[in-house]
Amino acid sequence: TPACNHVARHDQSCMHCGMCIAVCPVSALTIDKATRMVLFDEEKCTACGMCTRICPVGGMHAEMVTNGVSVGVSA
Repeated sequence: TPACNHVARHDQSCMHCGMCIAVCPVSALTIDKATRMVLFDEEKCTACGMCTRICPVGGMHAEMVTNGVSVGVSA
């Protein structure tokens, strides 16, 4: 199984529950206190995959990106 090198979010699936925020070791996932929406900063993300394991609706998913082509990776 290839290792994930990129994590992406399905914006349509995310229900902004905030569970991912608690497990993100680099604060790539934060909450906007005004809107109560979960924000995802892909630049900070290290692709550890913790959020993909805890997301109850599969809103966060691991990918392997090679030569600009993205392939899903099972968590």
